[in-house]
Amino acid sequence: MTKYYSPSTGGFYDDAIHGSRKIAAPLTPGQVSAGRKPKMIDNPDCRLPADAIAIPAELHAELLAEQATGKVIVARGNRPVAVDPVRSPEEVLAANTARRDHLLMQSDWTQLADTLLDRPDYKAALATWRQELRDMDLSLGEFPAEPANL
Repeated sequence: MTKYYSPSTGGFYDDAIHGSRKIAAPLTPGQVSAGRKPKMIDNPDCRLPADAIAIPAELHAELLAEQATGKVIVARGNRPVAVDPVRSPEEVLAANTARRDHLLMQSDWTQLADTLLDRPDYKAALATWRQELRDMDLSLGEFPAEPANL
C-alpha cells in the first residue's frame, strides 16, 4: 500500500483505496503455462490524481501530525511539507489585539490601590509595561517583555 500527496487537490491518497496506477494485463492460459510475465498496463479504475506524488508512510504520518497542530501541507519542489498558514494583515491584527487585550485584562488587578503587591517598584514596572502594551503597533506583533517579579 503506497501513500500519495496531490499538490493540485492538497489531499492524501492511498492506492489500496484509489487503485494502483498500473495493473498486470491478463494472460491466456497458454501464456501462464509458458511462464510469461504479465505486461503492466494503465489501470482504468485508478482514481489517483495525475500529479499525485508517492510518499513514505512515515512522512505521511508526520505530515498528518503537523496538520493537527494547525499547519498546512503544501508542495515544495516535488515533496509535501508542513508550513505555518499565511494570515492576512487583518487576521494578524485581530490575533495581536486579542493577545494584547488578554494580557491587559490579566494584569488589571496589579494597578488597584488595595492590591497585595508589596513592592512599589514592581507595581510601577507593571504600569510601564501595560502602557507599552497600549502603545504598541499591533500590526507588527512585537510585544514588550513582561517585567520580572523584581
